Amino acid sequence: MLKELETQSSVTPPPRVERERPLRQAMPDRARGPAVATQVTGLAEVAGAIDRHLGQCRRHRGVFALVCVGVDVVDTESGLGFISEQTEKRVLQEVRNRICTRVRGGDAVLCPNERDACVLLPGASDVAARRIASRFQQALGGLYRIDELLLRVTVRVGSAAYPQDGMQSPELLRRATGW
Repeated sequence: MLKELETQSSVTPPPRVERERPLRQAMPDRARGPAVATQVTGLAEVAGAIDRHLGQCRRHRGVFALVCVGVDVVDTESGLGFISEQTEKRVLQEVRNRICTRVRGGDAVLCPNERDACVLLPGASDVAARRIASRFQQALGGLYRIDELLLRVTVRVGSAAYPQDGMQSPELLRRATGW
């Protein structure tokens, strides 16, 4: 029995295999890739989504921001202002795509109608919301060429943050949109 113990103690342990640790993600709770625009039935549904985020912020002492974008399309070539419905939808879809590619994957892009979008930014401060609103203003407004027409897109962008700009969804929406 003693010999058996001596033999076991003289056996060298197997070499330790170093496993490569995965790189730590900057924001592990966020989904990767562009956000997806979700069509909602109206502002009541947007307010409900904001309320859900506010509930989490209150429980975890977090911050939350909201950026709202309104879009108008004008035909610059004819001067009549008439644009076919199909062309207008294509321009508005392009604007929506640009919004989605400029936010984090975990952010929610809610569209209560064809011309407006509300971007919910959980974990974003009021400074971040203003910075994102400024980027939207620069990236979304301007000239678009669709079906050989040159169209001017004007955007109205506003932002609001919890708790600085309001404690309830109606206050935040009013601050961000003026609706």
